[in-house]
Amino acid sequence: MANRPDLIATSDTLPVDQDRLKTPIDAYTINSVTQVTFDPRKDAANIVKHGLSLSDAPLVFNAPNKLTIESARADEARLMDVALVEVIGMVLVLVYVMRNPDEVRAISLRRGSRQERKLYAENIR
Repeated sequence: MANRPDLIATSDTLPVDQDRLKTPIDAYTINSVTQVTFDPRKDAANIVKHGLSLSDAPLVFNAPNKLTIESARADEARLMDVALVEVIGMVLVLVYVMRNPDEVRAISLRRGSRQERKLYAENIR
């Protein structure tokens, strides 16, 4: 990490590519919620773009060894879960917002980037 000035790390913060995300991300875990919702048009677009349906979001959200990080946007507090989904054997990333304490609104579900896979491997043991 010393060779990458665009990545930061402290005891409170996980590495983050500052060009890709606007703020440092803090790691924490959220317990399982009862309902995952999404816009059907967003789901169709996600399937075209990433080959994954937002209906599969619970696979990541309910994963026992997920890494949850904050991915702030100007207009809303977005969260991002990174998890190895054992069923398909790959690291997936779920971006979502909490609508209520018991509702997750899925925004995007995709395969993890190289950086996200590395981040997951380094922080989940």
